[in-house]
Amino acid sequence: MLRKLFFTICFITCFLVFDCIESQAQLPAADNIEFDIDYCRFRTSSDVVFLEVYYSVRRDQFKFDYEENRWNAQFEIETGVFQSDSLLAKDVLNNVSYADSLSHITSGQILVDRSAFLVREGEYNLYARISDLHSQRAGRKELKVEIKRIPRENLVVSDVQLASSIKLNRENSDKFTKNGYQVIPNASGVYGIEAPLLYYYTEIYNFIQIEENNQYRMKVAILNSNGDTVRTIMDKMKEKPGTSSVEVGGFNIVSLKSGTYKLLCEVEDIASNQAATNSKKFFVYRAGDFPSDSLRQKNLAAAVDATKFPEYQIYDHLEENEIDDEFDGCTYISSQEEKTIFKSLDLEGKRRFMKTFWASRDRDASTPLNEFRREYLSNLRHVNSRYRTGKPGWKSDQGRVFLLYGEPGEIERFSGSNEGRPYEVWNYFRIQGGVEFVFVDTRGFGEYLLVHSTARNELQDSDWRRWLEVR
Repeated sequence: MLRKLFFTICFITCFLVFDCIESQAQLPAADNIEFDIDYCRFRTSSDVVFLEVYYSVRRDQFKFDYEENRWNAQFEIETGVFQSDSLLAKDVLNNVSYADSLSHITSGQILVDRSAFLVREGEYNLYARISDLHSQRAGRKELKVEIKRIPRENLVVSDVQLASSIKLNRENSDKFTKNGYQVIPNASGVYGIEAPLLYYYTEIYNFIQIEENNQYRMKVAILNSNGDTVRTIMDKMKEKPGTSSVEVGGFNIVSLKSGTYKLLCEVEDIASNQAATNSKKFFVYRAGDFPSDSLRQKNLAAAVDATKFPEYQIYDHLEENEIDDEFDGCTYISSQEEKTIFKSLDLEGKRRFMKTFWASRDRDASTPLNEFRREYLSNLRHVNSRYRTGKPGWKSDQGRVFLLYGEPGEIERFSGSNEGRPYEVWNYFRIQGGVEFVFVDTRGFGEYLLVHSTARNELQDSDWRRWLEVR
């Protein structure tokens, strides 16, 4: 099932064969483009190891030139695998990033790419250089990589790849697709408010096949920096698909505080009583966990003095069901810890909680008005009125998107017919370089479900038009 040698042949034209070792090559010195690099090692059908190298770089670091009615940035990623000062293999990736307007380019947009090499057992130095072909700026990084032969007799868990998204891709093959999954890498390993969903991919080798006991136990857990388990993502028995298996999954990190964690993958072959583990370090960063001293003082003062502003005094007169309804509508901007605390409070506690909840999110605590609160509650009233279909509008897909991303820059509405269902396309021009959300009235009851989006960490379905078919 897992990767056969022919699977890697499509990459071989990008690499220099190991038996044809080049003379020593010197990559140019680094300049000032910052980027992240990571790698994973997987088994092939031979004794060489399949080494994947991942890159991520901020889009706003490149110089965009205006050509043929569009802005574009061009950059090159050059990677070399060295051993004892000899270049064994290299790959050169040429990339172009387009933009309709410079205003669409923001620091939160990340460009990713990937190289692949066939490597024998040994210790290597991996050099990578990213060059902006318009500005001539560059950045360079070096990693030490140890390659060990992956045995064929004992249970093994491969390296764990961290990803920003994973989706099934059985039909179309691209550089990010392996074993039927398109895996978009997160080379930085950093997650947070803007990247709240962590996806992982790993491979398991050398199951023992016994008909009467063909199960294995898979456990995935999060460990903190002390090695303590803070959350178990999965712990269940599975049927073996063969002698090897692919494990993919994802979870929301929003309740994790800023810090360093490990994603631990453990597998136990019930038939052979063998066990194997592997882990991957990742990081959670939430700006709110590290406020500056001045901001901390402002937030603290706002929380303490929240009742002095008329805006917060409204909670002294709201009934408990009204406060509950408001906080329920804040589910997309509240942490799991806040939800747990809120549920444990009585009416007076909830009144105090809501004052500090909003005060801590105020963009300027020194003024009587909390613009963030007013904008959010205005959007909440809008979605509850506009998208209510037997349940509060904030629970709908359109309501969620509106609350998280704001009002769309453009909405395209398509009426239904005998051949197709009604649907809407929401366009956001100032988010991630321009994204869209596609909603379809799949059941004909006026509730539009999200079937596809080009935004990061949202549902992606290149074949979304099948939802329009009336059967």
